[in-house]
Amino acid sequence: MIFYLLLVSYGICFGLQNKVTFLRGKYAIIDSMLVCTYCTGFHSGWITWLLANTEQLHDLWIIDMVLFAFGSSAFCYAIDTLIRLIENYAGEITIQDDET
Repeated sequence: MIFYLLLVSYGICFGLQNKVTFLRGKYAIIDSMLVCTYCTGFHSGWITWLLANTEQLHDLWIIDMVLFAFGSSAFCYAIDTLIRLIENYAGEITIQDDET
């Protein structure tokens, strides 16, 4: 379940950084957050935690949420770094047309 939530968090992080263009250019603090995968991963982590735990809030929920957010930020940073490394070493994909 935790791995699933971390993948959801990475999906939100990727979406915020690369697909949600209306957030860019309005505020400098949002622009600087969206450049940093660690920062965006933290914020996507607490959003994911809230979405997953809306029915089970208890006395220590804020501690659990912050801990998950930090774990999410580290996970998002590690996955993003791994994907960038793979993209740097992957060759260009070419498709040959076999029509003759």
